[in-house]
Amino acid sequence: QGVYGLVSNLGSLVVRTVFQPFEEAAFVAFSRTAADGSDEGRRLRGQLLASLLRLVGLAALLAAAFGPSYSYTAVRLLYGVKWAETEAPELLALYAGYVVALALNGVTEAFMHATANKAQLASINQWLVAFSAVSVAANALLVRSLGSSGLILAGCVAMAARVAYSVTFITRHFHGRGFQLAQGLPAPLMLAASALAAAASRASEAALLRKDNFSASAAQHVLCGALLMLVWFTCAFFCERRSFRELKQAVRPKTDDGQALHWGGLG
Repeated sequence: QGVYGLVSNLGSLVVRTVFQPFEEAAFVAFSRTAADGSDEGRRLRGQLLASLLRLVGLAALLAAAFGPSYSYTAVRLLYGVKWAETEAPELLALYAGYVVALALNGVTEAFMHATANKAQLASINQWLVAFSAVSVAANALLVRSLGSSGLILAGCVAMAARVAYSVTFITRHFHGRGFQLAQGLPAPLMLAASALAAAASRASEAALLRKDNFSASAAQHVLCGALLMLVWFTCAFFCERRSFRELKQAVRPKTDDGQALHWGGLG
């Protein structure tokens, strides 16, 4: 429990500081176009949703590329060698995937809650109760066999169920018009860049990191990771700069006449 608590506290810091504001911004953006039932309004919602999903996809790729190779270094730097020699690094690498699942759920549920009518919201609340039962059952099954890892995996199962429900709602909302799930996938260049970054960071950990000379070797390993991240973020900027611009414009304050400032596809 102590190891899981340590990892959970560290992961929840990322959720509170990064993903919670992101989810709130997504809800605000979706709410502004929710009342527009025209094809154009549907197209704009789909365009924004695709951009947000691609940004969440970037977070997933970033976690997958660097999380496993730097979890040991992060735990040892933050909490010392005692905790680094426990299962905490492995749990932190696994928790990175759970945090991404939370972010994906946050965006899809933000869309669902912003666009659902009263009857749909009642149904959504009933399903959320059911998903809580799924979470309890998954905890009971997985913790018994996998320990602390089971807690994280159970959370992933619960999030996967909620995301599946949200995606079903989204698919019905668009009826095949204005949005396709494939639009929310990261660019192929980012997939390639993330795969190369993951391989390079793994090689850096194997070649540079030494537990008996941790300070010096960790500095080299972190420097290598910083350079890899610089290249990764450069690729992300050029691949998804439109998505960043659309999100920024979507959450702008309203104009003096009470209308929301236009974004992206409104040109």
